[in-house]
Amino acid sequence: MDAAQIEAHTKKLQQALTQSPESALKACEEFELEHCGAADPAAMLPFYRIHLISYLLLDDLVNARWLWERMPDRIKGDPELQAVWKVAQHLWKRELKEVYALLTSTSWTPPLNSLSASVLEGVRSRQMKLIGQSHSAIAVSDCSEMLGLPPQEAVARCAVQGWKEEGGFVRPAPPEEEGSPVVGKKLLQDLTEYVCKLDAVDKKPTPADKKPQARSPASKPQLPPPRETPPTPPANGSLSWMSGRCSGGGGSGACTELFLRLDAVKWDTG
Repeated sequence: MDAAQIEAHTKKLQQALTQSPESALKACEEFELEHCGAADPAAMLPFYRIHLISYLLLDDLVNARWLWERMPDRIKGDPELQAVWKVAQHLWKRELKEVYALLTSTSWTPPLNSLSASVLEGVRSRQMKLIGQSHSAIAVSDCSEMLGLPPQEAVARCAVQGWKEEGGFVRPAPPEEEGSPVVGKKLLQDLTEYVCKLDAVDKKPTPADKKPQARSPASKPQLPPPRETPPTPPANGSLSWMSGRCSGGGGSGACTELFLRLDAVKWDTG
C-alpha cells in the first residue's frame, strides 16, 4: 500500500467526519476491507481509532467487540485505542461511573477529542431518555449519578427538558407520544386484516378432516335371501321323498325313475 492510497483514504475519512458517524464508519470499513492489515501500523492506527469510537457513537457495542477481536495485535497497544476499548467494556457492563471518568479524564488527540465528547453526550442523552420513561420522580443524587454531573448541573439539565425539582426530587415531564394516530390506526387495520387472513387459512378443511359421505338407501348392497331348511329324511331310510322333491322341483322323468329304483334296493342299515 503506497502513500498515495493512504492519502486518498485519509481525505475521504476527513470528509466523512464532517458529515455523520455513519459516514465515518463507512469510510473506515472500506479501508479495512481493501487493506485488511496489510498497511503499515502507523497508517492503520488512525482508521482503527475512529472505527472503534464510531461504533460507540452509534451505541453498537456488539460490532465494537468484534472489531477489537479482528484488529491487528500490533496496534492494540496504542494508549488511546485501549482507552476507547475500556469505555466500550464499561458500557457493556453498565458501569456508567467509570465511563464518565474515562471519557472526561483521558487526554484525547484530534479528532478523538471531539468524538469522545459526542460519545459522552450520547450516553447522557440515553440516560435522560431512560429516566423520563421509567421514573415519575427521582432523587437529585440518583439523577446526578446517572448523568455523571454535579447535582446543580444535573438539575439545570433536567430543567432544560421541562422537568421540575421539588424537595430534592426531580419530576420528569410525561414523554410525548411518538408517531401519528392516523399511522397507528392504519397499522392496526393492516394487522387485523393479516390476522383474519391467517384465521381463514387455518379453517380450510384438510384431507384428514373430510368425512366419508353417507350412502343412500338405494346404494346399500342387497343381502341374499335366506336358504330353506332342508327336510329331514324319514327314519326308515326310504328315498322316495327325494323322488318327490326331484319331480316337485321340476326334475325330469329319468330322475324320478332313478330314485324309484334306489328305493327298491334293500339297504343294510345295521
